[in-house]
Amino acid sequence: GIPQFDKENGGCSPFVHILNAPRIQEDIEIGETIYRSDWKDTLKFSGEGHICIPVNRLCKDDILFRFYHSPQSSNSSSVKLMFRFVLNTNFEQAGVVRFYHDDIDLVHTEKNDKIFPELFHVDVILSEPDPKRDYFAKIRGNEGVEKEGWLWKQGWVNTSFKKRLFILKDNNLSYYKSNYDTYPSGSIVLENSKIEKAHNHDRPFCFHIFTSDRVFTLSADDGASLDSWIATLNRAVELQKKKSN
Repeated sequence: GIPQFDKENGGCSPFVHILNAPRIQEDIEIGETIYRSDWKDTLKFSGEGHICIPVNRLCKDDILFRFYHSPQSSNSSSVKLMFRFVLNTNFEQAGVVRFYHDDIDLVHTEKNDKIFPELFHVDVILSEPDPKRDYFAKIRGNEGVEKEGWLWKQGWVNTSFKKRLFILKDNNLSYYKSNYDTYPSGSIVLENSKIEKAHNHDRPFCFHIFTSDRVFTLSADDGASLDSWIATLNRAVELQKKKSN
């Protein structure tokens, strides 16, 4: 354990910065931040010298963990890097991944060498993602969202239907492969478009979005969802026309 970090004993406050690991081959110096704790966060201390930092974030590929400390009475200007390590989530399953003293890239100073004993370790607890949870709703932004839900989209070259998460916002209908995705796979600009039911389609509950570039064919799961999407999309198109005039 690291008793020097125990707040009750007047030690330092640890915190963690988790980000997508930089990809040297792509000339990326630093990855996108996944999670950043704060030295003011409430941490869980056990009587055995263990510290628990709840993260609860969706991660994939190589993840870089950086651990810092700061005197509790100071601000972020006094933050010091203690150690770091990389976890490749593609090779790990749900459970506990333990990083021992020798697995961790310590910032070697005389003080750090004394703080971290040979038995020091970090446990990363991994769990399977919840398919019902939208992990990136905050990143995409909920403000201005008029409608969102799952629809089936027919491909342009490969004409099979694939399920996508659709979000209507700012007269754009963006679609995502899953609720884990930060950025859309594509977007349909609704300006001057026309939305109609597909009466002669082999698949039930289909409708077309006619744009200046192409025709998009989408399918709902039932008639109620179909009617709701068509009404909402047509309303968005009409509202945009009124704004343009």
